[in-house]
Amino acid sequence: MTILQQGDHVVAAGALYGGSVSMLSVNLAKFGITTSFVNATKPEAFAAAIQPNTRALFAAAFNLEASPEAAVAE
Repeated sequence: MTILQQGDHVVAAGALYGGSVSMLSVNLAKFGITTSFVNATKPEAFAAAIQPNTRALFAAAFNLEASPEAAVAE
């Protein structure tokens, strides 16, 4: 909560661990922080979702050998 405050916006990868999705879409929403989820395999999706109040981009790296179906941010 040191980076984000009420009224801020986050752009996040759509394919994230469930706990991260819950934090972004439920917990932060309770503090008035909104999140847009985008296709992490398309960098232009992150750029297109940025708003004037965007303060953070959130993505994760996966071990593709263990999870070959995981979407990876470029």
